[in-house]
Amino acid sequence: RYGGDEFVIVLRDETKEQLEARILKLKDGVAMMSWADGRPWEISLSVGYASWEEAAVTNTQQLVETADSRMYEEKHKKKNRQA
Repeated sequence: RYGGDEFVIVLRDETKEQLEARILKLKDGVAMMSWADGRPWEISLSVGYASWEEAAVTNTQQLVETADSRMYEEKHKKKNRQA
């Protein structure tokens, strides 16, 4: 748990395609969650990610900041779609 409702997952040796597939699988899993009576949970998931291979990432702080920035971009996009 990174803070509040934010969590960090650290993976090794993932290609961008593998990572994107994992993120999609995680989002699909959350979307399928439901109460015992079958009503779906009204929750969503915003994910940001970063990789050491990115030119702008040279230390751990930049790695986390890049992932955090991407997560907030996704949240912003979702909010605009709902408005």
